[in-house]
Amino acid sequence: MSDHSRNIRTKIHCANPNLILSLALAQETASGKPPSRQLMPDCFNYSSNPICIAKFLLGYEGTATASLSSFIEKRQKLLQSQMWLSSTCGVCGQETRVIPRILQLRSHWMKSEKESVRLVEAGITKEVLNGAIAQFCLEIIAKHGDPAPRLCNKDPLTLKMGTYVIELFPEAKFLFMVRDGRATVHSIISRKVTITGFDLSNYRQCMTKWNQAIQTMHDQCKEIGKERCMMVYYEQLVLHPEEWMRKILHFLDIPWNDSVLHHEEFINKENGVALSKVERSSDQVIKPVNLEALSKWVDHIPEDVVRDMAEIAPMLSVLGYDPYANPPDYGKPDSYVQENTYKVQANPQMWEHKVKELLNRDENQPPKANNINNNNEDEDDYGNNKERKT
Repeated sequence: MSDHSRNIRTKIHCANPNLILSLALAQETASGKPPSRQLMPDCFNYSSNPICIAKFLLGYEGTATASLSSFIEKRQKLLQSQMWLSSTCGVCGQETRVIPRILQLRSHWMKSEKESVRLVEAGITKEVLNGAIAQFCLEIIAKHGDPAPRLCNKDPLTLKMGTYVIELFPEAKFLFMVRDGRATVHSIISRKVTITGFDLSNYRQCMTKWNQAIQTMHDQCKEIGKERCMMVYYEQLVLHPEEWMRKILHFLDIPWNDSVLHHEEFINKENGVALSKVERSSDQVIKPVNLEALSKWVDHIPEDVVRDMAEIAPMLSVLGYDPYANPPDYGKPDSYVQENTYKVQANPQMWEHKVKELLNRDENQPPKANNINNNNEDEDDYGNNKERKT
């Protein structure tokens, strides 16, 4: 082992004793090469290094976090491919699914007095547990995508535990994607996105569940503060992409580039935006920004639910949506968004073919899981579950 490599490793270790990199990574970084599916060493000092601010793209299932992720990721990839060492951007990648689960598991432990006592008696203090969970999250975010100096995660419901996440990553920033709850619920039901506690045959029950979850996330975002949590309205992002992407990139301290307005040109391309074949929203992200999804929910919600909407989902009004408008007036789109919509509507066969091409690629086919669940559901276990007995 060379003295230079030993010194690099020592500095990394001292920067944060919870996060020790391998000597191979230190040697690779010292040689000036981009680390293979790893972050650069300084980024592992996540609590104090402003260069390594984690970004969390959050919202409810069906709020188009995938679209926002693809916009930002394309800007990040452009910088990254040009100068990996001095780039201050990162990669969002697909939903990890495991990060919300580990955060939820910790929440269960803390809410159980008996389990909390067991942990303390075992020597697992708050500091020990927080360090382990932070390292777990960091490892997943860093290694499930291409190497990048900044980290980005888009598991939708992480914001339900946002104040705890900011405790783990004090310099993190959150983008809270908000969408009309009626559109969100219609997307969940029509796409059959199974979420624990949601009855996909019951619009009223799903709207109630949405209201509970979005209220929690909204409260968390307010508590975190505007400096760290930015609310982004899906409808306004669709109607005025450039205006809102400029605001978002400014919030994230990322330089502007026009490429973010043409994300569809970089889907699954080298140094482009990778999409998951199993995320239900991937078929929408391949299209240019258009108006199709804004009012798809209209005329699909039962009349009794429409009538009682203000009582069922009071968070609609809190967020600025009119619960009695069907369809609501979200505003006038920018001219090129209207043009994109005409193009998408004029050639539905072409876009249908693109969707099939995306979802039926042979490479990297995900393995088929054994259906242990009797209901054959691939559930997102982010619902308001009852506490587990311990």
